[in-house]
Amino acid sequence: MESKLQTIIAAFLLLFCLCSRSGEALCSLSDLVVTQAAVPGQVAGEPEYHVTVENRCICTQTDVRVSCAGFQYPMPVDPSVIRRDGGDGDLCILNGGGPVTNDRAVSFYYAGKTRVGLKGCQQVSPRRRAGCSRQIRVWFMHNTCSRRHAARTLSTSSSRRNSRWW
Repeated sequence: MESKLQTIIAAFLLLFCLCSRSGEALCSLSDLVVTQAAVPGQVAGEPEYHVTVENRCICTQTDVRVSCAGFQYPMPVDPSVIRRDGGDGDLCILNGGGPVTNDRAVSFYYAGKTRVGLKGCQQVSPRRRAGCSRQIRVWFMHNTCSRRHAARTLSTSSSRRNSRWW
C-alpha cells in the first residue's frame, strides 16, 4: 500500500512539474495583436491613425518593437510609449522596452498621407527584416512567464489624446 501511495505521489509531482514548465515562454508572435483605426481630424494636414498593440498571451512580452521606417512625424513622439531604437532608425521600441502584459494595451497615434498596412514578423536575423518591407512589423525579443511574474507588472498604456505619436 505504501509503495502504491509513493508511486501516485511521484506521478503527481512529475505531472505538476511538466505542467508548470509548459506555461513558460509559450507566447508566439501571433499573440501580439496590432489594430489600427482612422481618427477624425488631421495633424499637419495629414490623416491621423490610432494603433493599439495587445498581448493576448498570459505571459509578459518585453522588448516589443515596431518597424517605423519612412514615416514623417508632424508631432513629437512620447518616448515612454514609443521611441526610435538607435541603430538604423527603422525600428521603434514600444513601452520603453518594458513589459507588455495581457491586461494592458500599448497605444499610440501616427499621421500620414496613407494608412500603413500592419503585419507581424518575428525577427530572426537582420536579413529577415527585408521580408516585411513597406509595412509596420512587430516582433518580440523576449517573453517571460514564470512565478516571479505571476503578479502582473503594470505596463504603460497611453490612450490619452495628448500623447500622440506624431
